[in-house]
Amino acid sequence: MGSGKSRVGARLASAVGAPFVDTDHRIVDRHGPIEEIFAREGEAYFRAIEREVVAEALREQAVVSLGGGAVLDPDTRADLAGLAVVRLDVSPE
Repeated sequence: MGSGKSRVGARLASAVGAPFVDTDHRIVDRHGPIEEIFAREGEAYFRAIEREVVAEALREQAVVSLGGGAVLDPDTRADLAGLAVVRLDVSPE
């Protein structure tokens, strides 16, 4: 969170002439705030929703921003294996 995934992703998408998909925004649009999903349903439920949204987004011809925990899912890692991936590492500062 706060690493710049959305900003960098949107700029990259613009540079290559592709749509930009932020999977966290899609989840919020469809299911409400992520914090509320966690509080109401728990992490396992959220991760199932996240996996569904990520799998859908990765089928699109787009630059896709994933939430930080999305790569914890082995199916998501397998889906990413054949794609160009940019990893953002930031310090707490």
